[in-house]
Amino acid sequence: LEFRRVLFRSEFYPEGALKSEAEVKEGKRHGRYREYYEDGTLKLRGKYANNKPKGTWKYYTEDGKFERKEKF
Repeated sequence: LEFRRVLFRSEFYPEGALKSEAEVKEGKRHGRYREYYEDGTLKLRGKYANNKPKGTWKYYTEDGKFERKEKF
């Protein structure tokens, strides 16, 4: 059984709401990434590999509806 230590870097809006969260490896974004609107609704989600976007990213409108996807 092997455990992987995952670090997260979070950014917040001035009012204190979560703006984004990213998995971090050796100081770079690597793994899951999420970004939120000020009201907490998911804005986008995707993954990073060595600080570069990877795979399919999904974007959402301010009312939480799927808007589009983009492949990297």
